[in-house]
Amino acid sequence: EMISTEKTYIVALKMMVDDYFNQLIVAAETEALPGISKQDITNIFSNVAHLIPIHQTLIEQLQQRVDNWNDTQIIGDILLKMAPFFRLYNTFQNSYEKGQVVLTRCEANELFRQMIDNIDKELKTRIQDKAATKLENLLIQVIQRIPRWILLLNECASKTPEGHPDIPLLNDAAAALDRVMNYLNEDITSSEFRERFLAMRSKVRGADNLIKAHRILIAEG
Repeated sequence: EMISTEKTYIVALKMMVDDYFNQLIVAAETEALPGISKQDITNIFSNVAHLIPIHQTLIEQLQQRVDNWNDTQIIGDILLKMAPFFRLYNTFQNSYEKGQVVLTRCEANELFRQMIDNIDKELKTRIQDKAATKLENLLIQVIQRIPRWILLLNECASKTPEGHPDIPLLNDAAAALDRVMNYLNEDITSSEFRERFLAMRSKVRGADNLIKAHRILIAEG
């Protein structure tokens, strides 16, 4: 299941970049999409393209182990080594809510809506999983990916024979990804505080002097 879900996820990432992003960024700020800026498109997709190499490396290493499978083969060490790279999800998660607001605004533009509908129809002729071609469904997969990997690792550890050398590695990998999730959640909170600080500048005289990297917002009002 690890291999199959990872392959499906890579296909989803590539659809977002190769089909949706590439077509929309070219059309933005032209007669094809008046009123839609290139920054709007960038805000919707954030750093999705930067996530693809991580998962391509991951699937290649997993596939090598599977191709050379034996009773004592291990895979947990791969996820354990790759876990720090998942911090790249930080950028996407920090901007996801903003991206969804921008996407909703852009979808009010008939030409934008027609374009993403046409891309979706085109993808449905190539992809068997019809539900996974809509843009909003693809974007949410990025948010769900790390929790999904944690579940897969825990499930794999629970089904691995007792005493197998991979069990502690699978558990360590799940714990490492859980720490990444905690880091992402903490950073999202910090990002929200920074945005609220910046919003205060127009309301509070001298607020600029309060905005420092090490400070957090305790309360408003």
